[in-house]
Amino acid sequence: MKIEVNFTLDAGDANVDVKQWGGELQLEPTELGQKGEASTRGKGHIISNSYWTIASARQDCDSIDDAVTNLLEGIVVQSKKVRKLVEGYKLDCGVAAFVWLEDDEDTSDIDLYLSRHTVLLLSDLYADFSVRVYE
Repeated sequence: MKIEVNFTLDAGDANVDVKQWGGELQLEPTELGQKGEASTRGKGHIISNSYWTIASARQDCDSIDDAVTNLLEGIVVQSKKVRKLVEGYKLDCGVAAFVWLEDDEDTSDIDLYLSRHTVLLLSDLYADFSVRVYE
């Protein structure tokens, strides 16, 4: 299966300057969107929420836990600053794992196990967690 993991800080419909967050966190986002600006994706629609995302590359991987941990270990070093942003701007913070199954796989083959270490990383960042599976 192929897995991509995204860590996102989402300000919802609040008009905040998400471009400054990379400097504050000393982390370069993979993607960001500023409410009211034209999207660089697709047909250039107007972005309805302000968000800041770090995403892993889509990778061949059998473990959601490994994929999530690999991404979060680079972010958790700034956990105090992440929590300060989450609290200061009342952000939604989340990690989403996107799973694409190969033709010969089915959903019963997916192991959704998260280790205690990974759960602690999520907790340290105040992050929710979700998984989306595509066949």
